[in-house]
Order: sequence, then C-alpha cells, then structure tokens
Amino acid sequence: MKIRYDENGVHLFNRNTGANLLIDELSVPHDKWSNAPRHVSFALTNICDLKCAYCYAPKDRSELEFEDLKNWITEIDLGGSLGVGFGGGEPTLYPRLAELCNFATVNTDLAVSFTTHGHRITAAMCEQLKGNVHFIRVSVDGLGSTYEKLRGRSFDTLLGQIQLIKAIAPFGINYVLNADTIPDLIQVANFWEQQGATELLILPEIDAKGMFSADILLRLKQFLDGYTGKLPLRINENCANGLPIAQPFNDTNPLLAYAFVDARGMLKRTSYQTGGMDITGKSLIQGLELIKSQSEQLINHK
Repeated sequence: MKIRYDENGVHLFNRNTGANLLIDELSVPHDKWSNAPRHVSFALTNICDLKCAYCYAPKDRSELEFEDLKNWITEIDLGGSLGVGFGGGEPTLYPRLAELCNFATVNTDLAVSFTTHGHRITAAMCEQLKGNVHFIRVSVDGLGSTYEKLRGRSFDTLLGQIQLIKAIAPFGINYVLNADTIPDLIQVANFWEQQGATELLILPEIDAKGMFSADILLRLKQFLDGYTGKLPLRINENCANGLPIAQPFNDTNPLLAYAFVDARGMLKRTSYQTGGMDITGKSLIQGLELIKSQSEQLINHK
C-alpha cells in the first residue's frame, strides 16, 4: 500500500488492485506534502513502426538513457508518486523495457504501466513482463476496416496480440476521437467491454493549433449523455470542460498531479506542450520546482 500526502488529504493506493482511497477529511500540513506528481509519464523513445497521420510525437530516433530513468523513477517514488507510465513512440521498441519495468516493480512501490499499439509484443516479451507491469494501455482507433485504414495493421492480428497482453496485466483502450473514429464509438465501447478491457480512454484529436473540434466534442457529449454500458470511460482532462466527469482532486499546482518527460529528456507539464526543461542527468523534482518558480515569476511580473 502506497500512502501519499498532499493538499487533497491522505491518498492510499494499492498498485496490485488499482484501489484508491482519498481521505479528504484529513488536513495535511504543507511541509508534509509529497513533492512529486501523482503520476509521471516517460516517452522512452520516439521510434515507432506505425505512421498514424494524427500522431503528434516527434519523428526522430531520440531515446532516454536507462540510468537517468532509474534515477528519476527512484526519485519520484521517494517523493510520493503513485504511478509511472512508459510511452513513446512505441515503448516496446525500447531495448530495455522489460528490465526497466522489473526495476520499477522490484525497487519502488509505483504502479507500472505502458501504452502500446500492441503489435510488437512477443511471447518471450510477455514472459519477461509478467509480474512487472500493473496496467497496459493499448492504442486502438476504430474497429475492423476503420482500424486497418488508420493504423495500417490487421485488426484480426491485433486481437491475437490482445491475448498476449491479457496474460501480462489488465488492459485498457486508448481511443483517438476524430471524424474517422467517432462513428464507431458506441460499437467500440461495447466490443472492448466484451473483450475484457477495464476502461476506455477517449482522446479527442488535437489539431496543429492545439485545438479540439467543437463538433467532435458535441458528439462526444451526446454519446456520454446516452451511454449505458458498463465499461468505465475516461476522457482527456484538457477537453473535459462541460463534460460529465468525476474529479476528486483540487490541485492548486498542476505539476503535482502529472508531469511528462519526452524522449529528449525535456520535462513538461503535458505531452502536448512544446519546449520544456532539459533534465538529462539532473533531478526531476528540482526541475519541477524550477518550472513552478519560473511560472510564479511570470505571473508576478504581469
């Protein structure tokens, strides 16, 4: 059981079951607050063997150093983080993914997850990852021919890969929502509920200007208003305004909710943010504190 202390109260988390208990009746003194985000995501590599037209990840061969990752994972665990996520690019193309997951599971109390398109997982990798991963997110946009058009891979082959993924850990579906995929949304929720997914994360596509389609968001709201399925739904917090959500946290500092490190070692508030702070060979938590300080200085100078 991992215990986190912050402005929201005392947060208890069991990485093996995914159970969360927030005791918000308890007031935690500021000097006792955890100083790491609840969750930190790392883009292990920018390499990916798919060419999805709507993917915003940089197209280069950058990847994070293994020793940096070990140091950052240890640091955020001691700082009160509850989970660490690995992405990319395609994280299963990172040569030491299984070793990294093992390190995080054995040496920390963090819940370990990664996001994958699923096609590179082999039986041997499955055996290496068993017991060292607590949740897997599978990126699947559309069903059948829609998926094959967008991802350039066989949908039937994907379903075979899902059997390997199920043998590693519980899994959820990440679903990019755009004009191509929204017609399948109801069927997608029903299909993946039947396949044993534990959640559906809906990610409305962001355009080149960092904007969401108003029409897509309206149709998403209509879907959510009428949804009667049992598969838990999640949405991107950036587009949650006006949508029915459950939000138990009241974070005055968003950097203590989530942080992202890209494959070039740049620390960011989110994966969508441009720029960032280079923390290669440095402390992640000190980087967060510096970003917060710089933001406060900008506000004070306005």
